[in-house]
Amino acid sequence: MDGRTVAAVALRIWGLVLLLEAIAAVPASALMVRAIPVDAEPTRFGRVVLFQLAASAILGPCLLLWAESIARLTIPETAPLQLGVDAAQLLSIGLLLVGVVTLLQGLKEAPGLAYVLATKPKWVEASATSYLWERESQAVVPAAVNVLAGIILIVGRSRFARAWAQLRSIAQTGHGLGTR
Repeated sequence: MDGRTVAAVALRIWGLVLLLEAIAAVPASALMVRAIPVDAEPTRFGRVVLFQLAASAILGPCLLLWAESIARLTIPETAPLQLGVDAAQLLSIGLLLVGVVTLLQGLKEAPGLAYVLATKPKWVEASATSYLWERESQAVVPAAVNVLAGIILIVGRSRFARAWAQLRSIAQTGHGLGTR
């Protein structure tokens, strides 16, 4: 493994972070767009949010797909690194870190949501779920997406790394592709 391989893994991790941020921001952006009257001019803030969402949604997959090419073009050739791990293990560690950060981003909303439920007036007959959805839907959806994505990344990190290595091998060699 050399510096280019490490850079490619880092770029893939960055691409995954951008993609997860874009996915988590979709519900809030959709709610924001729905709140704007049809005949109203979108605000500058609204345009910036939507542009940032689109940029993350495009850049994330691009980094995932072309990390090796980008690393090859930007990182000079280096001597092999003696890390004691291969690229799949390094990717697995990176996925674990991304999973933990994503899970924590989702869990940081939990105290606020718990407070909303704890201060629910006794006379309100709505269930906890519907009450929370009515009051804090913009916080519930990204929190749920982040918690779910974090758990999936933490639990499935080795499988994702193996699957990526297999896809990469198939793409490079063409073996395993059927021409039926």
